[in-house]
Amino acid sequence: MKKSDIEENRGNIPDCVTHSFMSTQICIVNNSVSDLNDLQLAAKALEVVEELYQFIQPLSADLVVVYRDDKYWDIITDAEPLIRHWYIESSSAPKNIVLDSMYINPKVDQSSQLSPEVLFHWIETALNQECLNPEYKITWNNIDFNAVRARLFNQQKFQEREWLLVEQSKIPIEKLTDGLWVSESLEAGAVPPIQFSLYQMYRGLKANLNISWSLWTEPENPEQVALQNAISRLLDKGWEMSE
Repeated sequence: MKKSDIEENRGNIPDCVTHSFMSTQICIVNNSVSDLNDLQLAAKALEVVEELYQFIQPLSADLVVVYRDDKYWDIITDAEPLIRHWYIESSSAPKNIVLDSMYINPKVDQSSQLSPEVLFHWIETALNQECLNPEYKITWNNIDFNAVRARLFNQQKFQEREWLLVEQSKIPIEKLTDGLWVSESLEAGAVPPIQFSLYQMYRGLKANLNISWSLWTEPENPEQVALQNAISRLLDKGWEMSE
């Protein structure tokens, strides 16, 4: 019997379990950005994507844009831009997962990879749309990443495997040129390994990361170490831990 067959028939022992929503959450903020404009704030927020990108890559993103008062920085609630909801997805996402926007009838875009550079230009396009109200300015409010591709670091363990067993769900393992990856989204009742959101607050930024698969929470797992190292690099760039 091949090693892969042994692994596939080793019973229903999961490779990792899922945590309940928000049970394992990391929240970081950056309040030293008061002198940045809206697009510069987007670039600063995308530092989170940049630091995660070597092992967590977005497969979709939802963007909400709003009007704000240019003088007081207040969000305008009784008016909204011509196109408020924007959605982008990766054309290279595996076929086993469902990708869709959180919102009805968003402006839809597609790219092979959702790198920080691609996401920045996508946000720039949204902010440069026609402004129908000259009294206000168009800005971004939040960006949600509900589908991701996640790297498996233990190649010796998973190289000959076809599946990662998460609880009782078989997640296909992609064997790509740069390593082994698994993908999942929030659609159809599934839970991605990490789901995260970026928010613009009053003269500040916030990032919430919900870690749902235990491979990324168990101490000394290479996935968990990679995540903690990414957070440490963000703290070195001026971000701070928050509740």
